[in-house]
Amino acid sequence: PLKGHTTGEVFFDKISTFFQNNGLDRTRVCLLVTDGAPSMAGRINGLAARWSAVAPGMKSLHCIVHQAVLCAKLSRHFKTVMDNVMATINFIHATSSLQHRLFRQLLSDVSAEHNDVRWLSNGNSLERVWELRVEIEMFLRGSKQKKSRGTRDPLDRQQFYVRCMFSE
Repeated sequence: PLKGHTTGEVFFDKISTFFQNNGLDRTRVCLLVTDGAPSMAGRINGLAARWSAVAPGMKSLHCIVHQAVLCAKLSRHFKTVMDNVMATINFIHATSSLQHRLFRQLLSDVSAEHNDVRWLSNGNSLERVWELRVEIEMFLRGSKQKKSRGTRDPLDRQQFYVRCMFSE
């Protein structure tokens, strides 16, 4: 672990030392993937800029996960799907503790697995809603709250499922 400041110079020096200690040729590095922090990706003092001076042919990419997120943000269809998924999750979790308890009871009744761990990413949320789509639809149809209609309608559309499974 690095201690103190984590500047591009510190990263470069530590990695260069590792290369030298292990007899590795720094000029042969062809790809550097970073998390996009200025100390990593900065055009002047970042690790990528410093390493490019040593290995001019090297390509530098922002984190692959971040690239996937950026691509997903470009798709209005995916945004629509995620808006519907998040509205459904928020209806079940945030409308009231009663809604959440009722949903947990429904899952228990149909022997579906419920997980109270907060879903940390859109991908996990989408996957979980897809896994529980039948139970969620049953829950929304049985709900007496008017808000459930707004979250149920988009889930009824067959295109919703196609967009969940395949990107356009």
